[in-house]
Amino acid sequence: MTETPDLDAILESIRLRMTGDAAPPAAPPPQVAAPPPLRKAPLVPPPAASTGTTVDALVTSILEPLLRQWIDANLPEICERVAQQEIRRLTAQSRDT
Repeated sequence: MTETPDLDAILESIRLRMTGDAAPPAAPPPQVAAPPPLRKAPLVPPPAASTGTTVDALVTSILEPLLRQWIDANLPEICERVAQQEIRRLTAQSRDT
């Protein structure tokens, strides 16, 4: 096992580096043991009757007002542009016949 580093020594080392008076440390920095490898959790299906908010409900509650605002701002222009294109198409067809 490794030794727990002395907090005062760590703070002093940080202070020295921040002030620019970095002197070589009196002792090499303590070695910290690598964390154990992560175990993969088994896939467990969610409970049948879960309480709380689902991701779908959360996304819907966030996006609905944004989409409504975008539609209110852009739908009239989109409808007008599509109607004009359709009128041009129909009038062009009637001229050709």
